[in-house]
Amino acid sequence: MVAVSRGLSDCIPLLIPAGAGFADKNGVTALMLATEGSWQIELRDACISLLVPFEAGRADMQGVTALMRAMTHADGADGSSVPLLLDKEAGLADADGRTALMRAAKSSAHGASLLIPYEAGLADYWGQTALMCAAAAGNTACVQLLLEREGGRADAEGKTALMYAAGSGSVDCLSLLLSSEIGMTDRAGMTALMHAAKNGHADCVFVLLDAEAGMIDADGKTALRHVLDAQQGNCVGLLVAKELQLVGENGKPICDRDVVLTLLRDTRGQLRAGPVYENSDSDYYYHDGYVERTENSLTDSDSYDEYDSD
Repeated sequence: MVAVSRGLSDCIPLLIPAGAGFADKNGVTALMLATEGSWQIELRDACISLLVPFEAGRADMQGVTALMRAMTHADGADGSSVPLLLDKEAGLADADGRTALMRAAKSSAHGASLLIPYEAGLADYWGQTALMCAAAAGNTACVQLLLEREGGRADAEGKTALMYAAGSGSVDCLSLLLSSEIGMTDRAGMTALMHAAKNGHADCVFVLLDAEAGMIDADGKTALRHVLDAQQGNCVGLLVAKELQLVGENGKPICDRDVVLTLLRDTRGQLRAGPVYENSDSDYYYHDGYVERTENSLTDSDSYDEYDSD
């Protein structure tokens, strides 16, 4: 194990007869260390090849195997020795139910492609799938690989891969997931649009706006209300024309207009540009990245000078 941890590849063949199979107090073996080595890929793969017959199939105290460790890093997942570990370790899960594929989905399309035949469709103890991991990490290549096998599923909280992509701002992944997961809600009634809005991801809000605007969660909140609560000024302009007029079950507006205008004033100039949304029933319209009040919405005490006072 010392030879592996220090990258002394020439010593490893000599030490295998006496040292292979041992583990430290955390259950970590030389093979596990080899998969995480920072040495040259060729040397690391040679080391792994030597150790596989003696140590493959073992897990540390957290249930993590050498294959899982290899998949944690893109360079390790892409090594030529990975296929040697598949027969013994593919399909195993750690103490949290997470597989090697779930790790690969975050960083390595090559590693994911090797593991899909063994592990696609599995979920951890929280119901998260490899597709959800890929979406949250913004790995579009892995999302493409996993979408057909795992699209449309939700975790224990009802969150979908689309929601994970929206919450992390992975707009490219989000676009791939739209057709299979748009309109779904989690256990709190939140949509992907709401997750994008509360985290301030305007690009994702723009993509989801037409399909999910106007929906209300279990707490009676819209995406615009989540924006106000989280003070995400860069998203408020996108949602005003679609949701400002909505009322709750009590008949009262879900969002306070004064709060909306205050946030718009505070963040003006930071709003994302987009198409014009005009609503004849609304006192506000979105144009060229800004939200303005219509002429007929102004009262005697209102003025554009006051609105633009900053």
